[in-house]
Amino acid sequence: AVAAAREGLGVSILLPTAPIGPGDTRPTPPGALLRDLAAGRLPALLDSVINLVDVRQVADAAMTALDRGAPGRRYLLAGEDVTLHDLARRVAKLCGARAPRFTAPAAAALLAAHAEQLYARLSKRPPTAPLTGVRIAMRRRRFSAARARAELDFAPGTIDAALADALREIAPLCEPAQAKG
Repeated sequence: AVAAAREGLGVSILLPTAPIGPGDTRPTPPGALLRDLAAGRLPALLDSVINLVDVRQVADAAMTALDRGAPGRRYLLAGEDVTLHDLARRVAKLCGARAPRFTAPAAAALLAAHAEQLYARLSKRPPTAPLTGVRIAMRRRRFSAARARAELDFAPGTIDAALADALREIAPLCEPAQAKG
């Protein structure tokens, strides 16, 4: 994309953080995290922050970038910063699941991710916690969508609706809990 922009094509680069929302039936790594939280499969979490963004807001930004994006310009499409423990509590509230209470040491999570990556390669199944995801989670960074806000009118809100919609599709057991509240 950068090379195409240098050659004069009107290409803007959109960099969404971790999109969630409807349509993630495969699911992507953020969707798999939500599915595993809803199913109570994670005994512990890293003490980290993740930035989630509604996939519909990403799509809207992509459409706007077609008209107003600067060629070669990179736009970070960041939504809401949330700790993994807070995310787990939100999922538990929506699904009636139990949120993990323990915090995994970073070194243990990294070791487990390496082992799981090897297993994934052998079994040809995607890892539950991808190594790259664990490495990113270990960095406590905050993300800014200031350029996308200024130039593309990107205005992400909270992830509440996207979270509920994603869980409805990838964690069918959430349906009864969502109907209650």
